[in-house]
Amino acid sequence: MKFIISVMFLVICSPIFASEPTTRTVLALFSSLEGKMDETNIHLFAEMPLNYLGIKLKYWDIEKGLPPAKLLEGCRGVITWYGGDYIGESKALSYCRWLNSLLDQGLKLVVLDRFGVKNSSRPDIKSSIERVFEKLGLSYYDVYSQNPQRIKVVYKDSQMVEFERSLRPMYYQKLQAHQDTKVYLKLEYLDEERGMSDVVVTNKRGGFALEGYVLYHFQTNTSVQWHLNPFEFFAEAFSCRGWPCPETSLLNGNRIFLSTIDGDGFRNVSEVDNKTWSAMVIRDQILARYSWPITVSLVVGEILPVVTGSSQALEMARSLFQFPHVKAGCHGHAHPFDWENKVVAYPNIPGYQFSLEKETTEAIDYLNQEVFSPQKPNQIYLWTGDCQPPEEAISLLENKAIPHMNGGNPRFDALYPSFSNVSALSRPVGLHRQTYACAPNENHYTQGWKTDFHSFVRVIDTWKATDEDFLLKPVHLYYHFYIGEKVASLEALHEVYQYLEKQTLSAIYASEYVKIVEGFFQMEIEKEGEGYRLRNAGHCRTLRFNNSSLFPHMEKSQGVIGFLHRKGHLYIYLDEQKEHLVNLTKEAPSSPYLVQATTWVSHWRSAAEKIQFQSRGIGKQSFTIGGLKGIVRVTIENSEYLVDKHNQVSFSLLIKEEIKEERELIVRLHSR
Repeated sequence: MKFIISVMFLVICSPIFASEPTTRTVLALFSSLEGKMDETNIHLFAEMPLNYLGIKLKYWDIEKGLPPAKLLEGCRGVITWYGGDYIGESKALSYCRWLNSLLDQGLKLVVLDRFGVKNSSRPDIKSSIERVFEKLGLSYYDVYSQNPQRIKVVYKDSQMVEFERSLRPMYYQKLQAHQDTKVYLKLEYLDEERGMSDVVVTNKRGGFALEGYVLYHFQTNTSVQWHLNPFEFFAEAFSCRGWPCPETSLLNGNRIFLSTIDGDGFRNVSEVDNKTWSAMVIRDQILARYSWPITVSLVVGEILPVVTGSSQALEMARSLFQFPHVKAGCHGHAHPFDWENKVVAYPNIPGYQFSLEKETTEAIDYLNQEVFSPQKPNQIYLWTGDCQPPEEAISLLENKAIPHMNGGNPRFDALYPSFSNVSALSRPVGLHRQTYACAPNENHYTQGWKTDFHSFVRVIDTWKATDEDFLLKPVHLYYHFYIGEKVASLEALHEVYQYLEKQTLSAIYASEYVKIVEGFFQMEIEKEGEGYRLRNAGHCRTLRFNNSSLFPHMEKSQGVIGFLHRKGHLYIYLDEQKEHLVNLTKEAPSSPYLVQATTWVSHWRSAAEKIQFQSRGIGKQSFTIGGLKGIVRVTIENSEYLVDKHNQVSFSLLIKEEIKEERELIVRLHSR
């Protein structure tokens, strides 16, 4: 079956502009004395808003010494967020001189909480610290206090410093802002020696926020909320307003949807009838009923005949993939709970010995041979247990080009009311990256599958919250087979699907989402004239210009197929090419463009009499085309649709079976 929408190519003669790279990389310094890289404040809290702003991080443990010069190539700046003063007197001078050198070279510096250098009486160290702060727009004084009764707020920009939590002054350090420094929080210490202090500031070289004014820490648990507005602060400090941000949560105008099932609990007996396996319940009540694209993963140890005593589990597993919207994934062999210590969920598999190969590539090989078909081979590996695989495990998969994801567990709701609980896109692991899941699964709502089994319905709250002020995550429906074990949890899952049925989303597979995230990190952006040249976007086909009412200049751009203004931001859709050029204008386009589609769109072409493009995917697909001034109706596969007063036309298709080739769609245009 083929569907097409055709477009004439215009050759634009334009001046040749020199390209200027848009550096999106920031070096994050941390101390391993505080824990592993993925336990640091930068990764847990700062990296997500930085990703939203289009910034990608690479990490360096300052306990190894100063970063090598090569690590700074292509960097926009450096961020630090130390919880203590880990840099002793023997290293302090070289560290401060290194920071001063970076600032002199034009790199940005953002310092959160503590500066990180231990107190020293040496004049040369003090002088070097003062020069760093001088370049951040502050006069530095070695004067501190933690007496909240003597600290008074003189001025605050509440939008910047009371983002999620109001302030209670706790810490004081004497800092005085220079004239060209933006001050967001000014304190006064009630004595003559200390006086006024500017403790949250930015300038053209970076920014500083004093300890106690970045995060609020709850005393009753480990939860935190932001005092500082990280989106605004980082945008100011790293000077990244107005530039294009690679977008990972939107595809062709609609929020992305993906769904995954982890293979745990395959043979758990369900309360539905006290005899049927949970996997059978999921197959018959969920997969057979709801046609949303989904990746179903299996744990080899759950279905091995040597474990189960028969081939029944294997046969049952094969039946899961009879549905055209279901793709195959792997969830390990013995399901490691703790990857570092090699603790697994199924240690009693006959002849089992832990190895990274056994848990990754060999598990996939077994499933491809015994369960999956050549037409539906494994598509992705979904990490198990603590989702903390070592670099060697990731390397095994990436050497065979196998996508992988899980971990992160972002949650944002009444019990976790903070952006601080929303994870970054991924976890750096050596030379690799592990893409995180986009929402919590039912295990997180039920206290480890112990109680409140209907609570998974609350995942809807996280979906809503991560698209309220900022679009931060796709809609990810993520659960295990054991959700079919309890009547209450199954009812919650049906409620979640019923909510989804009312949404308009771009439904893709988890393996495709991983590739979108890869595109975020691989995309190269260069300023070219008044526009931007993009290279290697891969599957990351959307750009976001924050707080923009402009339009893409369709004639002066290359590889742009459409756009949308959404919640004050401009989203631009890209085609499948390796290189794109994006130019903006104040004028709305007069030529045809894609307003929205609930699937992938490529090979977009438009001419006077027809529009032609290709699409792929499965299920109900909707499309809207705009810019049809002078066109009154269109015909698509012998069906006619009227153009509305906004010069747009909408139509839908029902694709019952996915085919490997992209489908071509022709929309014929009629002016009368």
